[in-house]
Amino acid sequence: MDYHVVEGVTDQKMENLQTLLERIELLRNKMTKVALRKGFTSAESISLSQELDRLLNIYDSHKQLGSQKKQKAGNE
Repeated sequence: MDYHVVEGVTDQKMENLQTLLERIELLRNKMTKVALRKGFTSAESISLSQELDRLLNIYDSHKQLGSQKKQKAGNE
């Protein structure tokens, strides 16, 4: 597959980031509902929180990588 590249980010990567953001939002909503129903320190709330942290770290890594690529391209 050949993807159109804009500022070092392919269409496929943008689609993946959008999917990741949607997963983050769904998980955030689920975690909030579980925490309000079962308590913030319930095993399920903590598990959902840890998974949300993992997804947010992945998203942050992608954003940092994209930012670094933009800076590098600007310096060339």
